[in-house]
Amino acid sequence: MNELGMFEKADNFLDYVIIGAGIYLIYGALSMKIASKIPKSLVSRGIDTENAPHKDEYISNMFLPSLVLGLILILCGVSTWALPAMGVMLPEKTPVVTSLVAMALVILFGIFSMNMQKKYLSD
Repeated sequence: MNELGMFEKADNFLDYVIIGAGIYLIYGALSMKIASKIPKSLVSRGIDTENAPHKDEYISNMFLPSLVLGLILILCGVSTWALPAMGVMLPEKTPVVTSLVAMALVILFGIFSMNMQKKYLSD
């Protein structure tokens, strides 16, 4: 296997991880909104999501950012293999750039999420 083939497989794997994270964020956002329950996997350990003081405010403040980030992550993951499949020529560094954008957005979302947890879910 040549060196380029190995990097293409790594890019594809990272794209799948990014798409999976996007799908899970959308699922989490929709389940929070529909069931009015906060999935434990979307908050820090030690937070009692059932008895949180301002659970509804947390859900309403996290729904749209979770949904938007999920959609952006899916688009980042899909763009590097779907666009070339449709005949769109992308610059060589596109997979790296989209992966960096996705990681930066996830980090910013994590900071935002932690702040919302402190504000609405802590005693």
